[in-house]
Amino acid sequence: MITAIKSFKYAVRGLKSTWKEEQNFKIEVFVGFIVLFYAFYFSFTFAETVFCLIAVVMVLVAEIINTIVEDLCNKIQPNQDSVIEKIKDMSAAFVLVTVFGSIGVGLLVIINHFTYMTYSNVVKEIKNNSSKEKAEKSKRFFKTEKGQYGFGDVFAGLTVPEINKVAKKYKEISLVDVKELLNSKIHEVRYVALNILVLKYEKADETERKNIVNLYLKNTKKINNWDLVDTSASYILGDYLLNKNKDILYKFSKSKLLWERRISIISTHAFIKHKQFQDTLKISRELFSDKEDLIHKAVGWMLREVGKKDAKILKNFLKENIKRLPRTTLRYAIEKFSPAERKSFLRM
Repeated sequence: MITAIKSFKYAVRGLKSTWKEEQNFKIEVFVGFIVLFYAFYFSFTFAETVFCLIAVVMVLVAEIINTIVEDLCNKIQPNQDSVIEKIKDMSAAFVLVTVFGSIGVGLLVIINHFTYMTYSNVVKEIKNNSSKEKAEKSKRFFKTEKGQYGFGDVFAGLTVPEINKVAKKYKEISLVDVKELLNSKIHEVRYVALNILVLKYEKADETERKNIVNLYLKNTKKINNWDLVDTSASYILGDYLLNKNKDILYKFSKSKLLWERRISIISTHAFIKHKQFQDTLKISRELFSDKEDLIHKAVGWMLREVGKKDAKILKNFLKENIKRLPRTTLRYAIEKFSPAERKSFLRM
């Protein structure tokens, strides 16, 4: 044990010496950290990250060996000597070959990673992780029978954590591929597409965000279940419209398409987070007469979120509109009230 500790101390001392004396070693360590950072940033697979790590370590080891050879040569023959110079050159060549080899490995990993980022691979991964048992449960849960709101939807049978994992893995695919995913008949594929859009939107500049929003608006017919709306509307459309004209939401509130009406109210969650309640309350009034229970629930949910920020505004709104409020909306809105307050509002 004592011998091992001493060996470790010697190794650390050697690393310190190399760091202190070799500028190239510092540069290679810095480049190595950048490579590994981007490997994590772009969600490289475990194997891809390991290859990158090995390439970085190989260069560092080659640099250390080159330093050892140079120091030994200088110690053995301080004066100029053709054989010593040849040894030094060959040692330097060893580092150069290692660097080029590592760059080659890195390029192959990057090409493989981004070539792999295609919609067909996303679909393949979802199908490979499908479960007939879970798919049947999802079909019942999301009401896919004839006459129900989810009629005709197809499920692969993935859980939300599994879907989120796939979305994170493929978040670098192009918007063209995302559009292809949105066209899929498989529910989870469309869910992945929307999650990818959310991830892209979070890191995008204003121009790219506009492109994402335009793609979202052109494909609202594909956002055709409540979970697809809820996982995306406020994070993309709502956030984008925070300080912009919101006419599109009022247009959606009058849409014949159920899911556009749900998008109109759920998008306002982004405004609520910034204590901007006016549009939520206006769109809620627009939707009081809606015939769909899913809309009543969505309106009640957003009103409850308003109440979390300002209970007085919510209570005044409910009192002013109590005669028009659908019962489901009211129950959702007052969920966080005290038992006595809930009872009082339900009696109005």
